[in-house]
Amino acid sequence: MKKSLLYIAATLVGAGIFTACDDDFEQAPIADFIPQATQQANIKISELKELFSKDAASYSEQIPTRDDGTHYIVKGRVVSEDSTANFYKKLSIQDETGGLVFSINMNETYKTYRFGQELVIDLTGMYYGAYSGCIQVGGSASPTDGPSRMVKARWENGVEINGLPDPAAVDTLLLTIPELETLRSDPEAARNLEGRIVRFNGLHFQNPGEMLGESSRLNNSRTMIDEKGNKLTLLTAGYGLLWSTRAPSGTGDLVGVITNYTNNSGVSTWQVTVNDLSGFIGFIPFGSVTVDPVGSFDVDFTGGLFPEGWLHMAVTGNKDWFTRNFPEGSDSWYASMSGYNGTAPFDAWLISQPLDPALMTDKVLTFETQVNGYGSATSKLEVFILDNADPQKANKTRLECTLAEPPASGYSSWAQSGNISLAAATGKFFIGWQYTATQDANYATWCVTNIKVK
Repeated sequence: MKKSLLYIAATLVGAGIFTACDDDFEQAPIADFIPQATQQANIKISELKELFSKDAASYSEQIPTRDDGTHYIVKGRVVSEDSTANFYKKLSIQDETGGLVFSINMNETYKTYRFGQELVIDLTGMYYGAYSGCIQVGGSASPTDGPSRMVKARWENGVEINGLPDPAAVDTLLLTIPELETLRSDPEAARNLEGRIVRFNGLHFQNPGEMLGESSRLNNSRTMIDEKGNKLTLLTAGYGLLWSTRAPSGTGDLVGVITNYTNNSGVSTWQVTVNDLSGFIGFIPFGSVTVDPVGSFDVDFTGGLFPEGWLHMAVTGNKDWFTRNFPEGSDSWYASMSGYNGTAPFDAWLISQPLDPALMTDKVLTFETQVNGYGSATSKLEVFILDNADPQKANKTRLECTLAEPPASGYSSWAQSGNISLAAATGKFFIGWQYTATQDANYATWCVTNIKVK
């Protein structure tokens, strides 16, 4: 509590709340209200990692005293910020040699440990290790498991605040995705990178408009891509405030804390977690761009991108349309929707850019579909003319077309829709593909591509 009161006092000083109102009162020097750590750091983050790191995806070891009986003490500036709870019960610091993640059973750490705040931390008695490949310091665990979340009291017993927050003192490392991947060949550099704040320029989301996560799912992965097709994983917590945000459009820069994840097969992936929406720089909020009606289009989702003006939305359920290619690495892209591993009922829409009948010649729609039925009894795909881009507000006219037939197992062949007349459409309109399903043992996966309007 003493450290928290000092911190509050220091914040008030910085805000100019303590001001002179009477020359007869003697004021204490401002420095008296600025917290100062009483312990001195005696080890760098990189040195700590070199001492205690092991070649295993999950392990833990209690940090002992040093050979001379003193404690291991590290210092660094806070680079994580959990006001959005996107960092779920974690806090990350970095010094000039590397970053370090702490796992703490504590919420709203940002109220006491602000971005750029220097901390001095007594590590002896805490546990160092890795949890699914992510190096962190936490509470007790078995030697073959990653550190658990240390209790709040244990953390507060070891940490001291030193001075006032100084965000300008935080060094943000600029990286490219290829540079990041080359670090795999340098284990020391790779582990020192974990827990640092980094920046990647010139990325776009693989699926603009896709929600960044699912509610109550702790770790949600989304893919970002650079101009040469290199991919990077964005990590979002489903217990925070960002999971329901739709991935923005356009190209921009990503700023966040980087960590490593190693799956059960031993495959490692770099992951970046943003503190808040300010970690997306220069992007365009999804759906904010309006486009003029057209008389034709030819869409095959090349590069995994939804064309400008196209929308997708989940009216009910926690799954949405996304793009993918198969086989991976090929140019065969399509939009897809599946209720797999989601929460029904589902009502998800893929919606075209606006069309103007006055600009059209043949007024014909064609597209291709593919389906894996998985034995679903309730999954259904239908196609409509909409007079509003919001399917909840639109008048709907169902279109008769040929769709793929679910095979007994696996995916069907691609099926041609046939020529679908749009002659009945009047005024500006949209075409919507609706995926629905109620509670079921399994849910079909529908795929759509080569969408053409003449």
